[in-house]
Amino acid sequence: MFAPCVGCSFCCVKAPCALSVELYKGKEPCPALYWNGAMYRCGLAPLFEEELAIGAGCSSSLNSWRQDIKERG
Repeated sequence: MFAPCVGCSFCCVKAPCALSVELYKGKEPCPALYWNGAMYRCGLAPLFEEELAIGAGCSSSLNSWRQDIKERG
């Protein structure tokens, strides 16, 4: 079971999705990732949420950002 997604950006920063790599040629951080004032969101989500499992939950046991959600510039 995955922990609920909290919008910390760990997944997108540490392991960008294949779509981001293809669209943005590996530019880091992903240009589609944005801070909404409370959490990070994916600009690709409206079109590809299901395919990318956006918001499906955190599967990384190494994610130390979950407890420290902040804008990381």
